[in-house]
Amino acid sequence: MKYEKIRKQVLEAILQAVEQGLINGTSGNIALRDDEDDVVAITPSGVAYGTMKPEDIAIVDLNGKWMDGPYKPSSEVPMHTAVLRARPDVKATVHTHAMFATIMAMGDESLRPIIPPQCEFTPVHVVPFTMPGSDDAANKVAEALGEDGRSVLIKNHGMFCCGKDMKSAMDATIYTEEMAVTTYYAKFYVSSDIIFGKDAAKELPGILKEYEAKSVMVVYDSGVKAAGIAEKILEQIEKADVKVTVFDGVIPNPTNEAVEEAAMLARE
Repeated sequence: MKYEKIRKQVLEAILQAVEQGLINGTSGNIALRDDEDDVVAITPSGVAYGTMKPEDIAIVDLNGKWMDGPYKPSSEVPMHTAVLRARPDVKATVHTHAMFATIMAMGDESLRPIIPPQCEFTPVHVVPFTMPGSDDAANKVAEALGEDGRSVLIKNHGMFCCGKDMKSAMDATIYTEEMAVTTYYAKFYVSSDIIFGKDAAKELPGILKEYEAKSVMVVYDSGVKAAGIAEKILEQIEKADVKVTVFDGVIPNPTNEAVEEAAMLARE
């Protein structure tokens, strides 16, 4: 089998991405440049990753021409090869439709680091939407990454990351999704001055006085008991000049430890 080493690395990376929830079904694609020849191993189009074998990985040249492999290469070949041509320092590229990166790509704000490990991969700019698989999309992504960028969001599409090797590109992907998750939940939480749990009714007066809060948010699990708690909270603040938001329902499960800890505290 030609180019066995890079084919195996691409397969290992795609399975890692699937396991970590960064890729679902046959969406998303990963590519790796060969160390010696100007060829690229890239995931094929429309093939289930769970049953994929190394020999199923497609081989293309740096202009995207299909050279080897039983299945047609990913439709996003132009994007991967455009970045690889523009960036000699880059050998691996990853494109996914990970949930939170895709959600944050619906806006226009660049992602900024929330925690120190994310700093290496920022800023993460948002590339304007163009037709997926097109040369226009490929050129816009390569331009947005510039000379040293590691990650971009693609509006209403997903994210694209790169690195000096596969580990580096996967790290950029993992931390970009973490950045999107923490940014999403941070925007949700910081809309209030205080976050507290289901015992808020009895704690509320003291908390409001201590923090001189202008607004509060109460998060609790759904149910009859919770409805009663909500009523008590509203009674406590009825005469106070404080805005209250009562969140009725379980917060969706976060995918990183920092946000999960915050969410668990809010539920208790």
